[in-house]
Amino acid sequence: MKKNLFRPDIQGLRAFAVLIVVIYHISPKLLPGGFIGVDVFFVISGYLIIGQILRGIEDKKFSLVEFYAHRIKRLYPAFFIMSLATTLFALIFFLPSEFSNYVRSLIYSYFYVSNFYFYTKSGYFDSEMQGSPLLHTWSLSVEEQFYLFMPLIIIAFSNFFRGRGILLLLFFVGILSFSYSLYLSSVNTNLAFFASYTRFWQFIVGGLISVLVTKIPLPDKLKGLSSVFSLTVLVISAFLLNHNDFPGIKVLFPTLATAVF
Repeated sequence: MKKNLFRPDIQGLRAFAVLIVVIYHISPKLLPGGFIGVDVFFVISGYLIIGQILRGIEDKKFSLVEFYAHRIKRLYPAFFIMSLATTLFALIFFLPSEFSNYVRSLIYSYFYVSNFYFYTKSGYFDSEMQGSPLLHTWSLSVEEQFYLFMPLIIIAFSNFFRGRGILLLLFFVGILSFSYSLYLSSVNTNLAFFASYTRFWQFIVGGLISVLVTKIPLPDKLKGLSSVFSLTVLVISAFLLNHNDFPGIKVLFPTLATAVF
């Protein structure tokens, strides 16, 4: 697993995702689809984590306690420092009512449910939300909810399904998640954007790739062409997509492009 964590191609894709998100928040008009960097991260996380879980279960070396402990050690120290800095900022610059709202968002963020908190407040793309220092933690909450539930789902069914059975189960869960995301995008766009269960399919796409790609030998030339193609799609998406009716069917473009990469 360590080999995958430090692969330069994945690290480069992460850097690209961070860059377009930052540019989007600085100047949305310059890069109207820059928010798709979050979708890129979801696929990468699924690629790394689901593959790790499946290989661990297959080798009978997977420990749920160790998995959760590693997630906490990896994320909480950086989150604590970030939240401390934003709290000091809020104490100095926020009005009492603004600081009260900030504290609420901080509490939800520490329990990794801030995605649902921000959903109750307003839409991610609404101007009134852009001043919230912890708005970005919604995606971290989605990832943590994925880390919490996905191992439990896989372990619960691993005694009944083996090999391809587990992959078919994940595929079925992914189809349900994607279908519900499409439905919510037409009736409640904000919930479709913030909810974790409408995003799980993106993690699953990455996870299925991590397992299946090792069984499909590809020529180096084809690998290079697919990388160029997928990056081109991601760049075009960052410039041409906008937040209207997002996620919806549009989310397939960054998701599948990341999977191809």
